[in-house]
Amino acid sequence: MTRLRIQKAKDLLATTDYTVTRISELSGYSKPDYFAFVFKKETGMPPSYYRKKQSENQLTPNGSLSHTF
Repeated sequence: MTRLRIQKAKDLLATTDYTVTRISELSGYSKPDYFAFVFKKETGMPPSYYRKKQSENQLTPNGSLSHTF
């Protein structure tokens, strides 16, 4: 269940300009702080950082950071 919620959040972060608070609600979390905690635990980065990296196209399709040297 958690992975489905986080995947939905990833999709929303990548494709909308909704606030993290709104995305947390749409992903089924009533508390944005808890959503951010779970998101970071699952992805290794906070939602806002994920969005920034996604917009810079530095993430691979599975959501991990690509390493360019």
